[in-house]
Amino acid sequence: MATPLLKTKLYTPRARTNSVPRPRLYALLEEALDRRLLLISAPPGAGKTALISDWRATPRGQATPLAWVSLDEADNDPTRFWFYLMHAVEGLHPGTGAPALEMLHAAQPEPIQVILLTVLNAMADLEFDFFLALDDLHLITNEAIHDELAFLLDRLPPQAHLILLTRADPPLPLPRLRARGDLVELRERDLRFTPDEAATFLGQVSGLSLSADEIGALTERTEGWIAGLQLAALSLRGREDAPRFLADFLSNHRYIVDFLVEEVLQQTPAEVQEFLLQTAILDRLSASLCNAVTGRSDSQAMLEWLEQHNLFTVTLDGERHWYRYHHLFGDVLRLRLANLHGEMLPALYLRAADWFEEQGALSDAVSAALVAREYRRAAELLERADDDLIIRGEHATFRHLLEQIPEEVTGERPRLCVAAARTLLSLHDKDGSLRWTERAEEATLAPDVAARVAALRSYFARFQNDLPQAAALVETALAGIPETDLSWRSFATLNQASVQAALGDLIGSERAMKETIRLALAVGDPHTAAVSTCVLAEMSEVRGELDRARERFNEALTLSGPLGRAAGWARIGLGRILYEQNDLTGAEREVTAGLALAERTHHLDGRLRGYIVLNRLRITQGDLPEARRLADRLTPVIDSAGLVTAQGLQAVIHARIAAAQGQWDEVARWAEQAGANPLEPSVMARLFQAQGRTDEALAMLDLQVSALKGRGVDGHLISIIVAQAMTRLAIGDEDGALANLAEALALGGISGHVRTFLDEGTPMAHLLRRAVAVGIHRDYAQRLLSHMAAAPAQAPIERRVAVAQPLLDPLTDREMEILGFLAEGLSNQEIADRAFLAVGTVKRHVHNILGKLDAKDRVEALTKAHSLGLL
Repeated sequence: MATPLLKTKLYTPRARTNSVPRPRLYALLEEALDRRLLLISAPPGAGKTALISDWRATPRGQATPLAWVSLDEADNDPTRFWFYLMHAVEGLHPGTGAPALEMLHAAQPEPIQVILLTVLNAMADLEFDFFLALDDLHLITNEAIHDELAFLLDRLPPQAHLILLTRADPPLPLPRLRARGDLVELRERDLRFTPDEAATFLGQVSGLSLSADEIGALTERTEGWIAGLQLAALSLRGREDAPRFLADFLSNHRYIVDFLVEEVLQQTPAEVQEFLLQTAILDRLSASLCNAVTGRSDSQAMLEWLEQHNLFTVTLDGERHWYRYHHLFGDVLRLRLANLHGEMLPALYLRAADWFEEQGALSDAVSAALVAREYRRAAELLERADDDLIIRGEHATFRHLLEQIPEEVTGERPRLCVAAARTLLSLHDKDGSLRWTERAEEATLAPDVAARVAALRSYFARFQNDLPQAAALVETALAGIPETDLSWRSFATLNQASVQAALGDLIGSERAMKETIRLALAVGDPHTAAVSTCVLAEMSEVRGELDRARERFNEALTLSGPLGRAAGWARIGLGRILYEQNDLTGAEREVTAGLALAERTHHLDGRLRGYIVLNRLRITQGDLPEARRLADRLTPVIDSAGLVTAQGLQAVIHARIAAAQGQWDEVARWAEQAGANPLEPSVMARLFQAQGRTDEALAMLDLQVSALKGRGVDGHLISIIVAQAMTRLAIGDEDGALANLAEALALGGISGHVRTFLDEGTPMAHLLRRAVAVGIHRDYAQRLLSHMAAAPAQAPIERRVAVAQPLLDPLTDREMEILGFLAEGLSNQEIADRAFLAVGTVKRHVHNILGKLDAKDRVEALTKAHSLGLL
């Protein structure tokens, strides 16, 4: 659901018909078209906005597109801030801001920086220079928005130029921009009227007959301050005692604004003064809203009268439906209202709250009720606004409003407590979320609220790895959340799918995930749909359905968009599929791109997946130093996760690298640290062999195969059966190894697995040739051998298996392989590394070879082997 658009925030200030030409400042504005940033920083009333509106009436100003956003304090929510900025950009050219707005509308939107990249790319396609102006930037105090604005500023395309109008310098890299010549600055001293400009304003524009000395004195007293000059002109208009007023003003040391506003107001009818004070509480004025606040019925006529008399009233649209007071004038009016009629304030704000509620602007209604200190009214309104704010992703706005309501008031409303808990989860504050969940549980809950609490509790139980409890709670939640409550049902079904997958119920998990996708799309949340599709793709991968997994990752990429957070996950998944299908170039491309997205968006799961796949690629490419560096880079990522299930990943990756180097003591050390994440079956099996525990290796693998068969996880099962084959081959049980290989080929042939076989190297090449020779899945086995032959850097070493041996005790296939290594002059350690064996096992094989050949050393053994035709 999109944030309601208040169009008046996007209206460009209208040029004044009675403005004073200021060519010296217009030249600086046009100079900004060659710079990245124009900063107009000056106190209120200095004429910041008026300068832009007046320049817009010049030929160059009319020819330069301008996107405008008038900011207010409510825009401190990043989602709301960027929502308006992107709408402003969309106004430059249709389609420029639309893709980013679609990403922002998700209930769980992408990180802002990812969305900004979409906007920047769209801006870069525009073929004209333009300004993007943010008015009243000083009202934005959210540090996250400042950081994101700096991110945007650093990456603006050449044709984009940012204008910031503010009362105070923003926390942006201004020194760097100055040093690079990317900044044009206008400050109070620049905006002051010169004596000539003041004379033009007071004489020609305001119609006052003043002497040069009087104009000079006014200019000096106001220091060329346009608001002061305008107030003075209003005060002088129609006065018979102008000289006396001027003398009093020039000699008076009270603050200029206080003096002049008092003089201006004294000249207005009493009912106008009353209207001004009562409506000063409003940031924007419409006839309907002013009628509601004042109890009048003629507010439209009053607003038009104020505009016609230049009483610091600015029209915000061409139809004269919306207005605002000049900020400085409004500040003074509010101060006078508080001083003269402070007792009226609560009633005025409550009337405004009622009007906002009738219009469906519930967050504005909450804000008004808060100013009136009507906290229970504010809590009731916020409770009604919670789903809309959550769905729109305005979590910061919700939290800001919530924090202004006393907790004892919020605690009286369990429905508001659970909304707070879910909002804080979205803001990654798990402790705060748990606290509000517990607060809700202190009350007697309506059935649907109790169901929402169960959904939250299920999330916490899953996070703590208490899967049975999580499963029970999510079932309770879904039984109680109404079918029409799409937002909370999607929250629950997504958690249900994750729990069922962790419990091994892939069928149930897939069903829940598909329901999550349906609900997410119905509620307008493509991000959740994309994430859920990635999970479905991984389920297909686990089942061994590589082509289906590839299709689903591509579907997720479409849903997410090329720069979405789920896009990183999807591309890494595609890279993993391409790796298994032996497209190493494609795998490298997809994983690198996906990992870059995951890094940029701080997407933890994506970074974990990306480093794991890239690490495997580096091992396959023989770049073990880089593989170790990647493993080290993963350490802080895992540490930041704080998840029990993530802690063993570092051990798994380091063990894989150590196994590739035959460093079995190190593998054993990592195996002890793996915890809940046991090492890969093939690595564990080879570790057991190196430790002389081959029987244990086979028992472990046989047990895993028995546990997984028939559970629809053929993707995992293939790798374990391959490990069985390699283990039996290592102990000389070639018939058993061939039987295992036949089973693995039967599964792999359906799904198209390649690297699961190729990564086993030389021993697998030997077994595949035997499979071809005896007709076991001959086509598939031959295809795998072709893959090996096509990769010379990782090509397996041929095994020398004689058709017949003139020995009483023939050499086994493994011994023939070792004999071939001896002929290459390899040491025992080198043979162990090449054959994936422990050094002790190699020594035993060499000893057996010497005995069967009746040779005292290697040289003599090789001589006899040649003479017998074994080599």
